[in-house]
Amino acid sequence: MVEQLAMELDLYFSDPPSQATLLSITLPFYQRPFTTPLAPEEGIYWNSGTASLRLLGLGSAWSVQLKGSARFCEAEQQLKQLHNHWSQIDPDDCGHAPQLYFQYAFDADDPMKGEWSGLPNTLLSMPRLQLINHKAHQFITLSHPISGSNPQQILARWEEDLNTLQGLLEPPHSASAASTLTRANQTTETAIQIQQGINAIQHGTLEKIVWGEAQQFQLSQPLSLQPALQQLERRNRSGVQLLFAEAGKQFITAPPERLLKKQGGQIEAEALAGTVPRGKNEKEEQQLEQQLLQTPKLQHEHQLVADFIQQQLKQHCDNVESSATPAIYKLENVQHLLTTYHGQLKQRHSLFELTEALHQNPAICGTPQTEALAWLQQHHNSHRGYYCGGAGWIDGKGDGEIHVLLRCSLADTATATLFAGAGIVKESTAEEEQTEINLKIEGLLNVLAR
Repeated sequence: MVEQLAMELDLYFSDPPSQATLLSITLPFYQRPFTTPLAPEEGIYWNSGTASLRLLGLGSAWSVQLKGSARFCEAEQQLKQLHNHWSQIDPDDCGHAPQLYFQYAFDADDPMKGEWSGLPNTLLSMPRLQLINHKAHQFITLSHPISGSNPQQILARWEEDLNTLQGLLEPPHSASAASTLTRANQTTETAIQIQQGINAIQHGTLEKIVWGEAQQFQLSQPLSLQPALQQLERRNRSGVQLLFAEAGKQFITAPPERLLKKQGGQIEAEALAGTVPRGKNEKEEQQLEQQLLQTPKLQHEHQLVADFIQQQLKQHCDNVESSATPAIYKLENVQHLLTTYHGQLKQRHSLFELTEALHQNPAICGTPQTEALAWLQQHHNSHRGYYCGGAGWIDGKGDGEIHVLLRCSLADTATATLFAGAGIVKESTAEEEQTEINLKIEGLLNVLAR
């Protein structure tokens, strides 16, 4: 592979395009299909079970960091500009274009302080090395900025990346010991704050508020994230697993909710809201299923999200369709109501435009949206970092998918912060919502501590 890369670089630099600033070369990768890698020091791992897609990215060949109310529009403009100066070479006709990674915080103005320090509010990036496994086909894309670089420098950098890749794909020589997580912040304020939210709904114009909670834990040793990712995959084979590593921090999540998927003019979006535990036996499981399907409070909580998603899609799509009744989406220790929507775009709306329209919906913020966000800001619950934000990928055709970042963990070598939340409506009780949050946190703890 190194010899072919050297040849392609020499050929390219013999007559480089005058306006090009980024070069990408895509080649087949004939090693056995990769599964869960070791965690990189800087990079991403994405596994989308339903789409049979695994993506491993190392380093950064191009990136832009954004913040503020125009961040989605600016991301779209930045991508358009990149395409005007991006040389993509596919000498073996793989037919697979490189994919960019997109990740954003819940709050457009989040300063990313505390545990989030050093991480960007919003990031659009092209990894320097990208390994893609899609439906039994495997490709590798190596990218590098052209300005100020010569073929020898680029090839040397890529050789280092390829060596790093081999180390990540090789199984560890021995199993690492599990880390012990010891709670660092035992707080009694959450129930009080949830009750304040219930009071605000009962005596005002709010219908729903989504409270987010961060629980901190001390680590006996750094987390071993490869087994954690493997467990997440085994527990939810149809879902997504994401690892993002940067600035000495590792963000891991298995988001249960796909915000949207765009393929050509076809759009798919999900409304996920309404939660009950899993049953300890078959009889209890059936009883809880009926509770989920028949309890007015849970139905109302779900319908608020479903109505918002449908309303936003109808502004951008024709023929918006969904199932007549919500399905039950089961995770390891909780289950949710799920409604899936399909639509045909009316015009060439971008993935970024649709993401902005669906973000901060009643599943992660509340309703009415403006009033709910104002309440969260007033109660210091809007600066959540990536929790309740989103992440996903976008390809050269503008297709891609975005998932909501729920039930996630941010860790360094000494601490881990786990994030979960609950939707508050008029019929909520503080005790029930706190129990729901703790159940979600427990699911994360079971994975991280093995």
